[in-house]
Amino acid sequence: MERKLSKLPAIILLLVALIGGAGLWFFILKSKASISLNELKEIGYFNLSKYNNIDYSKDDYSVLLNDKSEVEDFDIAEYNLTPTLYKIPTTLIPNKDRALNQMNWKLPELQENNLNYLHFISDQELASFYIPAIKDFEAVSMGYPLVMLYVDSIDFFSDSTGIYIPGVNKNPKNIKKGGNYAMRGKEWERPVYIQLFDKTGFLLDQGWMGTRIHGNLSRAAPQKSLRFYPRSNYNKEQVNSLFTHKPSEKRFILRTPLSSNWGLIYKDALLSEIAIDLEMDAMPSTPVITYLNGEYWGYTNYRERIDEHFFFENYNIDTLDFVEPYIVAKYGSAEDYKKMDWWIMNNDLRIDTNYNLLLTKIDIDNYMRYFLLELFFANKDWPHNNVRAWKSSELDNKWRWLIFDMDATGKDSVDMAEHFIYQSKGDINFWGRNMQFGLLANEAFYAQLLEKYNALKEEQLNVDYLLAKTDSMKELYVPLLPDQIKRWGFPHSMEEFEEDHENFKSFLRYRENVILDELERIHKAAIDYQDALFKK
Repeated sequence: MERKLSKLPAIILLLVALIGGAGLWFFILKSKASISLNELKEIGYFNLSKYNNIDYSKDDYSVLLNDKSEVEDFDIAEYNLTPTLYKIPTTLIPNKDRALNQMNWKLPELQENNLNYLHFISDQELASFYIPAIKDFEAVSMGYPLVMLYVDSIDFFSDSTGIYIPGVNKNPKNIKKGGNYAMRGKEWERPVYIQLFDKTGFLLDQGWMGTRIHGNLSRAAPQKSLRFYPRSNYNKEQVNSLFTHKPSEKRFILRTPLSSNWGLIYKDALLSEIAIDLEMDAMPSTPVITYLNGEYWGYTNYRERIDEHFFFENYNIDTLDFVEPYIVAKYGSAEDYKKMDWWIMNNDLRIDTNYNLLLTKIDIDNYMRYFLLELFFANKDWPHNNVRAWKSSELDNKWRWLIFDMDATGKDSVDMAEHFIYQSKGDINFWGRNMQFGLLANEAFYAQLLEKYNALKEEQLNVDYLLAKTDSMKELYVPLLPDQIKRWGFPHSMEEFEEDHENFKSFLRYRENVILDELERIHKAAIDYQDALFKK
């Protein structure tokens, strides 16, 4: 039976940070017991290393978290525990889901860059806090920002309450939707202590906040994305930002490269950067090296989360309507969008008065840039999915679209005209069909769309520019990959990464040659659809 824990927000931290030649030491102590280092020999610890021969295939390894041993003759200068969190499977074994067969968990190769740390308990109420030491920041960070996460291991790896494992909610028939990691909501939020260092070793921020597993399919990946919630009940309402364009964030994500749809690991980050260059709303991204409780946890992408706080902070507004598929309000109200969609369905946008009225409801330039980005990079998970639109009465009250989740892009085998027409006209309940086909059937809009593409083709969608940007992004990520491959097995090898990189560059060259033909075919299909809808 698991130990019942007191709530972590009640813990008061004593933090001592000394950065420099002597290194950085970080202590977490409990206020009730006011523990000193001399008293640590009387405190139990989780000796995970004694379970090296456990049968992990049984999917029940909470025993790892429930052993309390007495430390005799403890000497912090001499006593090292071997980190063994890496032995805990974070998805089902074996993973028989074909859709996830490249994301099987496997025992990592041993890492040389784990930090020394100590697991200990105070009054049998708390578990697995740590005393790591960073004596050479540059060697640990390799010149990248560094994120140190400290959690109670029960909160992440307990069979009943751990958010990072299959646990009691596992479903071998559907690992994408079954598992503790698939659970959502505040009930599955856990406290975490975070230290955020920039690439120079400067401590940007530290403190308690909440964390949850983030994403959809990637929840079943061995290395998972984490979403962070600075909040008043953690006595921290924002975090100082790694990004230079803003001072802080209310919400942020550490996004796993395993969300990349088995392709180039930095696609979404690259395409988000291009979208931002086009003054589109997208999640900025920068790679960081991550440690969990003193263990190397791979690299992740630090990203600002797009939610209500994103718009409040970046647009200096207090009101927001934000809709997702299928015209469901994530924030604010969806009523205006529903009324607009119904009106489009009943009014032919090829008529000038109707088209001009719609222009008072949407930012047409934003919509064209959005449409061309999704089409050019061949997003297979669009237009039936990953559509997000927002507006604010404090601005011009026009709907705008944002770039969201571009992981399913970059396959030159995809005929985007065929894909778009099927997804828009098929039997599925496609919520954007009326606007997509209504606008694309309008000759004035179509002419402007072609003009917009020809302009972008000379700048942000210029193939030479994109190839250079892709090569530059590659150079940013290459130093991170050897340790990432050893730890998580994804990419499978540097050779696979190089192949993915070259395939994506071939895709960019290919898209330049086919997109005008795809646009023309979509335009004709839209006209046919409108003719049938309005019986012409």
